[in-house]
Order: sequence, then C-alpha cells, then structure tokens
Amino acid sequence: MWILINKTGEVIYTNRVESIQAGRETYYEISGMKYSKKEIEFLYTHKELEVVHTVQEIAISVLPALITLAPDKKIKDNIKKAIDYAYELAEQLGLTD
Repeated sequence: MWILINKTGEVIYTNRVESIQAGRETYYEISGMKYSKKEIEFLYTHKELEVVHTVQEIAISVLPALITLAPDKKIKDNIKKAIDYAYELAEQLGLTD
C-alpha cells in the first residue's frame, strides 16, 4: 500500500500499518514513525481500485438474490453478506493477488 505523508510530501510503500488508539485520537505507525489521521493519506494502485470496483459489481449483482432468499434479514446484514461473498469470489478468481 502506498501512503502519502502530507507534512513532507513523501510517499511510502509499506505492507504493514499499525493502528494505535490513544484516547479519542487514532494514530498510525508506519516504518517506526507515528502519524495522525490528518498527516497521512492512503493511496491505492490501479489494480487495488480495479479489485474494489469488481467486488462492488459482484456485491450489487448478488444482493437482490440474497434479499429474496432472506427477506426477514436486515438490509445491512444482506449487504455485508454480499460483500463477503464478492471478496471470496474475487479471491477465488485470483483478482486479489
């Protein structure tokens, strides 16, 4: 994942970002440095955005079927299930590598 440090304009690539809760504030530890939410922006590669778009399309296409199968469930639960299913399908298709 690419991260932009707003203060310095530096762009960092890392696979490890730790979220630290300190009172009401959330900090992120990246490469041994702590940054507040305001100091960084998460950037995504074209492939990552493509996966998100594909997952959204899958989730939207299966949602009506899930609602039909379980009309008594809350819509929020059906949406979560559709998204979980979509990510699982994207992974099986090798899109999330």
